[in-house]
Amino acid sequence: MIKQYKSNFTNSHRNGFSLLEILLTTGLLSVLLIVIFNILQNYAEDVLARSTAEYYGTINTALEQTLENPDYFNRIYNLASAEPNNILELTLNDLVNGFGSAPDNLIPALSMINSSFQNRNPYGAQSNIFIRVASNTGNPDAARALEIIIASTQRLDQRRLRNTASKMKSYGGYYSGSNVSALTPDITASYGSWGFSQNNLSGTDWFATVNSNPPSADEGGYLVHYKHINYDDVAGDYLYRNRVDGDADLNTMYTDLDLGNNNILGVDNMNVDDELNLSAKAIVNGSMTVGGSATFNQADFTANNALNITNNATINGNGSGVTGNMTVQGNVLVDGDASFSDRLSARSALFSGGLGTAGTISSQTIEAGSVQSSTLNVTEVIGNNTTIAVTGNLNAGNVSTSNLTITNGELITDDISLRGNTTIEGNLTGYDMDINSLSVEAFGQCEKGC
Repeated sequence: MIKQYKSNFTNSHRNGFSLLEILLTTGLLSVLLIVIFNILQNYAEDVLARSTAEYYGTINTALEQTLENPDYFNRIYNLASAEPNNILELTLNDLVNGFGSAPDNLIPALSMINSSFQNRNPYGAQSNIFIRVASNTGNPDAARALEIIIASTQRLDQRRLRNTASKMKSYGGYYSGSNVSALTPDITASYGSWGFSQNNLSGTDWFATVNSNPPSADEGGYLVHYKHINYDDVAGDYLYRNRVDGDADLNTMYTDLDLGNNNILGVDNMNVDDELNLSAKAIVNGSMTVGGSATFNQADFTANNALNITNNATINGNGSGVTGNMTVQGNVLVDGDASFSDRLSARSALFSGGLGTAGTISSQTIEAGSVQSSTLNVTEVIGNNTTIAVTGNLNAGNVSTSNLTITNGELITDDISLRGNTTIEGNLTGYDMDINSLSVEAFGQCEKGC
């Protein structure tokens, strides 16, 4: 009996836990829960920091995509240059609405930033966006450059501030107030790759907000995303290429060329297979050849050699000039004055202003306010209150004008109708003449009577 009792007592003791075992187990569980909690908390903070970094990265990318268009770059640069301190301050709503540039709509709304985009970062803070001119605006030859700065308007504690800035990599930084000195900037990158003074943003709403709630060790600082963009990097080698021999594709453009009302300058030779429409100035050092029609809208053109147009030429500007020959197989219409130092050859030519050339004018029909030429070879000259001055010969089937002066040359015509003064120093040969006033020193031979 005694032996059996001891055995039962021993088994009962082994089936339970001692107080020490319970305390040890509880302690281990508590430590494990604390470790798991810290891991989850750190993970959540990292997720929050990465989300905020991506938030600012999206805004920056949307702006970069717009600035990658050289035309938009220059428009935004000019907008920023017109602002105080050369800073264009924007909100997210401005980006949604196209930089707030209505009614001109100079810049389109950003595709990545729409009305569904949150106007607060994952920490719940709003942000201001700045596009600041980073080049010397006083020097017109200085390379254009812009800075994209995105800064939070609410403070983050130091731990979150530095963690989030580091997640932005080389673009992330902060204004913490702890690194202010005479030698270092007060807004710096988390990796020290860039930095600038808070005073660079003076005059902005963000500057006023930050100064009313400055950074501190207890309250933290302001998150900043920074990117520098140079126009040379944006433009790349647009319309710039050295000739590549042996590969025609590398020397060929397969799309329309829109110069945005800018000029074509410094061209040796221009060859256009189809139509040519210019709204600005074209200066061609060599020859210009157009396979179709040519239209110059409110533009001057200068060709130092030959201008050859297969179809029609319409010139709505003034001062059009060709140093060499102008050959138009169709019609020439000029609203203003035109001058040619050599030959003009056309089916018909209409000049609402004046036509002047030191060479020869050859055309079926010429109609102009005034004509000055060395030699005229035309089928018909029509003028209303027109003065024609020819230093050489005028050979025409029909001439109808007000005043006619031929110096050291001849007038040879089938039909002439003059309503003003006529002075011919050489010979006049005609068959049907209607002249208001004629002064002749001597008559020559007449085939049909004089």
